[in-house]
Amino acid sequence: METKEKIERQSEEKFQELFGVKKAAFYLMLEVLERRNKVEHQKGGRGGKLTVMDRLEIFDLFDNYVFEQVDEF
Repeated sequence: METKEKIERQSEEKFQELFGVKKAAFYLMLEVLERRNKVEHQKGGRGGKLTVMDRLEIFDLFDNYVFEQVDEF
């Protein structure tokens, strides 16, 4: 099962617990990043090894981790 399918199957509560944002906000961010990525690569060049969705997931997970660490201090 692909990552995107796993994410789509999560309930709204579980999704927000994992990523710290609602599904609608996540998909809006994904859409904006995909458009930006498309513009950046119009002239060519090599694409990244991670998909835009993977990069967004990593950023959200890292962001949540950092805020959890700050809250503990």
